[in-house]
Amino acid sequence: MPQLKLTSKRQVTFSKEACEALRVLPGDTIEMEPRILDGKKVYILNPKTAERPWLGFLDGKIKKVDDHSMEAIRESIATGRKQTGE
Repeated sequence: MPQLKLTSKRQVTFSKEACEALRVLPGDTIEMEPRILDGKKVYILNPKTAERPWLGFLDGKIKKVDDHSMEAIRESIATGRKQTGE
């Protein structure tokens, strides 16, 4: 079951599973709607997705890489310069 962790500053850390279940990303807001269920006060979490007009802008323009070594970075820069004629 997804869990939340409260920090000493009363901030909440959402687990990866909780974020995926709520379909939220950094910058999104989650509203807490109070309800009474079986005589107990509970909260319904309602995700409010932030507008992302830039979403998809770089789709297909960025190659996903797993190697972040300096050699791989230099090779990527060299490849980009060749493609742009620098």
